[in-house]
Amino acid sequence: YQQHLGLKIFKLLKNKHELTVFTSNRDIKAEFYIKSKKDFLFKLQKLKKTFDFVILVYWPYFIPKMLLYLFNDSIHFHPSYLPWN
Repeated sequence: YQQHLGLKIFKLLKNKHELTVFTSNRDIKAEFYIKSKKDFLFKLQKLKKTFDFVILVYWPYFIPKMLLYLFNDSIHFHPSYLPWN
């Protein structure tokens, strides 16, 4: 069940909002498939835009403080303690 939580959240939101999607899950139709934290940060910076909200589901990395200005608000769903990296 837990591995599908992000997909369920995504499907619920996708039907009601315009989304820019970054994922490593090939089962989700997305604009950006990511392989690593470095790949995600590179693609995020390349967009050169800000976002109203970011939803992180099982994302294993912190977003660097220098990039937090890209998001007006955020929420992170994670089944355990957050990482310390």
